[in-house]
Amino acid sequence: MDIEVDYINDEQLIQLMKDEKIKLQIFDVRSSDVGTCVIHGAINYRVTELMKKIPQILEKYHNYNYIVVHCMRSQQRGPKCARALKEAFITSKYFSTSNVSIVILAGGFSNFFNKHFQEEDLFDSIE
Repeated sequence: MDIEVDYINDEQLIQLMKDEKIKLQIFDVRSSDVGTCVIHGAINYRVTELMKKIPQILEKYHNYNYIVVHCMRSQQRGPKCARALKEAFITSKYFSTSNVSIVILAGGFSNFFNKHFQEEDLFDSIE
């Protein structure tokens, strides 16, 4: 199955993050390149970890408005995970009753951080 996943840009993500009516979950699939922070509210999983957790992710977040996936530049790992999530969602029991949009952050963490690093409320420190 050739799954297409839409992209959102950094400004669109910030709008979603600031809208209290929107249920949003961000998945950061960077591994050794994760550094010291993530986008606010993001859960960091390595690709293999996220792939194993897809059933639990769908169960927990199928009633959200958006699931946003990214890696460092959203060129390989992020899109791969987003496609896998969307494919699993389409074939899941939740598909007919859920309106969740699974999207990729264009430019990934690198672009987001480079444009918004001075806005500390957009980031969470990690240990």
